[in-house]
Amino acid sequence: MWAKFPGGFKRLKTGGAGGGTAYISTTMRIVHDKELCANHGQCVGAAPELFKFAENGSLIVIDPNPPEELREAAQDAVDVCPVQALAIVED
Repeated sequence: MWAKFPGGFKRLKTGGAGGGTAYISTTMRIVHDKELCANHGQCVGAAPELFKFAENGSLIVIDPNPPEELREAAQDAVDVCPVQALAIVED
């Protein structure tokens, strides 16, 4: 069985041979294109719990696999990136 989720469709796994309860396990992953990133810092302002700057000024993704409750903050950071160097993918 397939179900639509943000980011596309995922196959639902069912428990046991007789079907059972459907569940899905996906992990949000933040992808940072370091070559494209211009270190504007918009993501740091939008989601300081997910992004910060290193001492050398380069961007660091604090947690590339944040919990679901940080999805909105992660999406805000993706949306404000002026060079589109960030993306959210579902694993």
